[in-house]
Amino acid sequence: MKCPGQDSRYWKPGAIFEECCPHCGTMLEFFKDDVSRLCRKCGNRIVNPHMDFGCAAYCRHAAKCLGSLPPEAVSGSYELIKQRIAIAVKKALGKDFKSIGRSARAAAHAERLAREEKGDPAVITAASHLIYIDAETAGEILDHVGAPEGITDEILTIVKRRKHPAENESTNFKAVSDAGVLSQIEAAVNSDKTESGEIDRLSSRLVTITGKKIAEEMTTKLNK
Repeated sequence: MKCPGQDSRYWKPGAIFEECCPHCGTMLEFFKDDVSRLCRKCGNRIVNPHMDFGCAAYCRHAAKCLGSLPPEAVSGSYELIKQRIAIAVKKALGKDFKSIGRSARAAAHAERLAREEKGDPAVITAASHLIYIDAETAGEILDHVGAPEGITDEILTIVKRRKHPAENESTNFKAVSDAGVLSQIEAAVNSDKTESGEIDRLSSRLVTITGKKIAEEMTTKLNK
């Protein structure tokens, strides 16, 4: 017997839909019961952003119902939430492609910053996606994607206060701050309109060892 939610006989309009790959922007077609899809362009496996894996955490029949579950579903849907945030941010920013690019770059740097600075990857990556969104919209996005309450408050605090840090900020705060600065440095490195001294000015705002290391790696490539 199939779970009614996974039985196509009970599907409603919208059971087949398209979503953008959060990594490269390619449109992917999903069926409601697809656990994930492989992006044909960038090769990343994208979790179905409309599927609720909550039952998979406790149901002993989850593997039979959903098939081969991706690790992120089993481990609490962290990857799913992260991808939902990325998609929601793109929608919220609309045609502001500059901010969309910066958000994506910040989130990419956040992964390494979280790992090497020993921070919370869920908080750091999510907050880095949201730094170019106003706090109210960020809160709505976190609520919509089902982010756990335990991290939502910290994420929103970072988003609200990122430009006005206190003296002794947390590792997570510093990592998000550096992710935002690194996204600007990367844009400056790849632009032919960067003013003299701009990269040095941005680099001076970095506060973590990892952030400074990443900036040095980027500028070293520029000077080769």
